[in-house]
Amino acid sequence: MERQQWHRWIFTGLNLLAFVAILYVTSRLTSTGPKQVSYSEFLTEIRADHLANVQITERELIGVLKGDSSHPKPTQELTIKATRLPGVDETLLLKELEAHPVKFGGQIEQGSWIWNLLGWLLPLLFIVLIYGVGMRRMAQGSGALTFGKNRAKIHDESSRMQVTFEDVAGVDE
Repeated sequence: MERQQWHRWIFTGLNLLAFVAILYVTSRLTSTGPKQVSYSEFLTEIRADHLANVQITERELIGVLKGDSSHPKPTQELTIKATRLPGVDETLLLKELEAHPVKFGGQIEQGSWIWNLLGWLLPLLFIVLIYGVGMRRMAQGSGALTFGKNRAKIHDESSRMQVTFEDVAGVDE
C-alpha cells in the first residue's frame, strides 16, 4: 500500500512537471519577440529616421521600424528593443525623439499570467499538502500528544517467557 502511494506521488509530480514544461515551451515558441539591439544602435536608428513609434517601459525601449525602403537593411523584424541604461537621465533620448518625427509613449509592464497563477497556486498547494499530511498522521494516532500509547503487540513465541505457577511454587519472596 505504501509503495502504491509513493508511485502515485511520483506520477503526479511528473505530470505537473510536464505541464509546466509544456507551458514554458509553448510560450517561448509562440512569442516572436522584437530583435534585441544595443542602446547606441537604438539611438542610431532614431537619428536615421528609421523608427515610426517608440514605447518606453520600465526596463526597455521598444521601437517599430518604418515600413518604407528608407531602412538600409530590410529585415523581417519590424520591431527592435534595447534595454534601458540603469541610473542614466534620458532627457537626451526624449530630445532625440522630439527632434525626429517619432511617436513615443509609455507602457506599464504586466507580468505573465503563468507567473501570476503560480504565485497564488503554489502556496495554496503547499498549505493543502501540509494539511493533508497532518490529517493523515492524526488519523493514524501518531499525533503530538500520543506518546506512550503504542498499540503494537509482539507475536514472537521464542522470546515469550513461559513461566508457570508450578515453576515458582514454594519460592520465598
